Amino acid sequence: MGFRRGVVVAVCVVVAGSSLAAVGAVSGSSAAVAGPALDNFECYTAAATPTAAVSVPFSATPHHVLVKNSFASGGFVAVPGAVALHCNPVQTIAGHSVTTPVTNPNAHLLCPTISPVALRVPSLVISKNQFGTGALKPTAVQSLCLASWENDTKPTFSKSSTPPNLDAYACYSAVHPKGTASFNVPSSVQLRDQFGTATRAVGAANVVCVPSTQTVNGTTTTLVNPAHTLVCFAIPASPVTARTVYDKNQFGVGAVKLGRNTELCVPSLKVVVPPPTTTTIAATTTTTTVVKHVITNFTAPSIAGPYDIATGPDGALWFTNYNYTLAANGGSIGRITTNGVVTSYADSTISRPDSMTKGSDGAMWFTNTGNSSIGRITTDGTTTITNYADPKISIANRITVGPDGSEWFTNQVNSVGWVTSSGGVVTYTDPSISSPQGIIAGPDGALWFTNYANNTIGRIATNGTVTSYSDPSIFFPLSITAGPDGALWFTNLDSTIGRITTTGTVTSYTDPSIAHAVGITTGSDGAIWFTNYDSNTIGRITTNGTITSYADPSISQPDGITAGPDHAIWFVNSGNNSIGRISI
Repeated sequence: MGFRRGVVVAVCVVVAGSSLAAVGAVSGSSAAVAGPALDNFECYTAAATPTAAVSVPFSATPHHVLVKNSFASGGFVAVPGAVALHCNPVQTIAGHSVTTPVTNPNAHLLCPTISPVALRVPSLVISKNQFGTGALKPTAVQSLCLASWENDTKPTFSKSSTPPNLDAYACYSAVHPKGTASFNVPSSVQLRDQFGTATRAVGAANVVCVPSTQTVNGTTTTLVNPAHTLVCFAIPASPVTARTVYDKNQFGVGAVKLGRNTELCVPSLKVVVPPPTTTTIAATTTTTTVVKHVITNFTAPSIAGPYDIATGPDGALWFTNYNYTLAANGGSIGRITTNGVVTSYADSTISRPDSMTKGSDGAMWFTNTGNSSIGRITTDGTTTITNYADPKISIANRITVGPDGSEWFTNQVNSVGWVTSSGGVVTYTDPSISSPQGIIAGPDGALWFTNYANNTIGRIATNGTVTSYSDPSIFFPLSITAGPDGALWFTNLDSTIGRITTTGTVTSYTDPSIAHAVGITTGSDGAIWFTNYDSNTIGRITTNGTITSYADPSISQPDGITAGPDHAIWFVNSGNNSIGRISI
């Protein structure tokens, strides 16, 4: 799975909005009545502070949390930072009528920042809420909001660590794209929470939040209201009434100093955008010459959220369309010829397809992160799609052909597996396997994979024997490929390229041009090629460590990359829904 780096630029966390009856009236969706009622929240700037009663606030804060939600079904590792916001349930009053009564008055939110993480976000989210329908473009994940108890005067709470009927939310900064639907926001509202009543102007929507599960020390939370995303609207600066309260949540107990109110957050329902019509067309192309290389860009309406790409046995390139705007069962498989003819294939079993590989049986195999299954599509003209589901598949990430001819894959939930000839699934677990991502067959007859969550490289023999290799230079490794030099090459989240020999010797290469490298492959020129997601460039590194970068206006958040059948390098542009090619 490709990830994008997020940058914390402004803190904003939220939860919940009007009662579900009110939301249902807005959305007209039967899904709106699922789950417990949620409240609007008024959020205040906040900072944890030691007191005589609690000298170390929130002492149970973990070093990292595995967060999963509808934007990141494969999950991402978040490192909690400083407390930034505290949110109270609030009545939102328009005129003389209470439009959103408080239904869960004891459920608050405490919101720490989370450090920048590699994370892909949707290109557009369209939502309905009490302010109408609007579109937002998420830009970066910035905070994690925890359901919390609150006491105005002392650290005395219920025995449970969190209040019931309230999820945690991962929140993303967002902007309103020009020319898209915008919310019909009132000029002002009256907000009434436990601290008092005030009339406030309401600004633009600037944050979108999604209910998220968290895994800490092997324990995973469950969602109580998964249908609702949350949209936050800025409240302009107002006079500050300083106060200190105590909060309790799964990170412990602590005193929190509050500042001004800064956000009004309301519940929202995603509008499902229909998938593109499946067609076969000639793609629009643009060509640019860079040094001795030619970069060509192919676009077509059916290319939607491309994620990974692989060369097929039919002389064409096959790719996954993750398609963020669709529901969980969305997505399609695409095919592009070397002269740019694009075809798209859809099936009800395709669900957020991620990784793609050429199988030993002449078909293309792919992972479905949305429904935890493995897919297979034939390339002989019949395009038969087969789905393999098994309880042992748990958010399958990457897939490759093993030295034994089987299709091997990584499971986000700490295992590596393969598909048998009869369609069964075998998985292997080991304490060293931790959120594995990329996987590739090595030159030593084993499979090699990246352990994203514990900064190691794993090796698994075809009999299931697992070995783990660590090195200080390995930092949240993502994709991996077999190099032309008999070693394995991989990308690191800290914008470095790693190399590991089959005996476990690790070397790291860095260069200013590397900006969150994601995908990696070996080219026909004997060099390793990779995608720089953050700088919109394609990188090349020779086996002696010489690094070159190639830029072009058509390259936008490149992700998956592969060596093509025409001796060129092909890659997907997830930022502008296109396929790229660079000659070598």
